[in-house]
Amino acid sequence: MTQLNHIKLLLIIAGVLFTSFVFGQTKTDAELYAIRKDKSKPESGRLEAIRERMDIAYLPIQEPGWWKKWEKETKEAIKQSIKSNKKEYLPIIYLMKLFSRKTYIDIRLMF
Repeated sequence: MTQLNHIKLLLIIAGVLFTSFVFGQTKTDAELYAIRKDKSKPESGRLEAIRERMDIAYLPIQEPGWWKKWEKETKEAIKQSIKSNKKEYLPIIYLMKLFSRKTYIDIRLMF
């Protein structure tokens, strides 16, 4: 490889790393909750906030603190997703509600 090819390769690698750091940042729980609670925001943005928060890799039984505040939002989110025809959000909302149930925890502890 010539020196020019090395520079091109380094620039490509730097670009990939930079974009993954900049665009790969997720919003914090507090930011997402603020979006969700802000009634002046469009419904699609509020619905996306709850989907993004529930899409994080923690189950409610692992972090019950965040789930207590988000659980109140799920009923409205289900209605919003049906109303706005975003039914692809329903499975994750229902799944998180299922995982938060005490019966699920009791069953899981049995095995």
